[in-house]
Order: sequence, then C-alpha cells, then structure tokens
Amino acid sequence: KLKSEEIRDFMEEEDLLNFDTVTCKEFDFKKDFDKEKLFSFMDRTGIKYSRKNYVQLLENLKVAKKQGSKVIFNNAGALLFSKDLNRIYFHTEIACGAFKGTDKTTFLDSARFNTDLIGNIEGAMSFLWKNLRARHEIIPRSTQRIDVLEIPDKALREALVNAVTHRNYITQGYLYR
Repeated sequence: KLKSEEIRDFMEEEDLLNFDTVTCKEFDFKKDFDKEKLFSFMDRTGIKYSRKNYVQLLENLKVAKKQGSKVIFNNAGALLFSKDLNRIYFHTEIACGAFKGTDKTTFLDSARFNTDLIGNIEGAMSFLWKNLRARHEIIPRSTQRIDVLEIPDKALREALVNAVTHRNYITQGYLYR
C-alpha cells in the first residue's frame, strides 16, 4: 500500500501529472516570491486586481494555495514569480548563440537567461533583435524610419513563446555550463 506522497511521486515519474500544477517543494514564499513580477504580469494581462490581497490573487490564478499560515506555490507560480529562478530550477534557462557562418565554431555573441518565464522570453527576444539583420525603410514623405528584421518579429515571438510553453520542464536533462 503506497502513501499519498509515494503515489504523487509515482504519478510525477510516469508523467501522469502536469508539471505546472505540481507543488514546487523548493519554493519558499517569503524568500522567493517577487510580488512586483506578479503586479507586472497582471498589468500586462489587463486583468483588474487589488494589490492588497495578492495571496488571493495567486490562488485565483491557480499558481499558489494557502495551507494554514503558509502559501504553497506550484511550479507554474515558481516559473512566473520567482525572485531568482536559478535557485530553484537551473534547467529552465534559455541559452542563445549567434555564430559566424554555419559551422557553429565561432561565437559572435551569446547570452543566458533564467530570471522567470517572461523575463527569459524578453531576454531571448532582445538577443534576437540585436543579432538578426534588419533593413531600414524610410516612411514616404517623412523623416522617420522603420526597422524590419529579416525574420518577422511576430514569428520570432510566436516560435519562442511556443518553445518555452511546450518545453518539457519535468526532464532536467543536461545543461552545458
């Protein structure tokens, strides 16, 4: 007969649980939670909220729950609202590289991002904007110009968001450091 924790561990190992909803044992609410990241997230979504009761807000978002006097985060909450994601998950890092030519032996630029899911996406997008070629078009009858990347910005963002969203976060895999 298995104990409840053994059942949960078994289900997690067999990939029968969603990584997002599993409790993040390493996350300490008082030490790890960044409420400014929560407020920034809410502002971006346009959802009306009160800054006063952010624990209720976290519960409504289904990223945390209150158990007695403790606030327990799931993995989705940890990925979104950690002060330092490296402390909890090293394998959520996004590594970017720009190479000279196609043989991938000479780096022109590289960067690593592991702040939170949104920060990782923004960091990777900034890296792409910096390293992709752009053409500059002057707006007719104007002194303004627009910059057009060689790959459309919307396509880059969509590909990056899909990669981050559909990444298998259960498997830690090998991370070259």
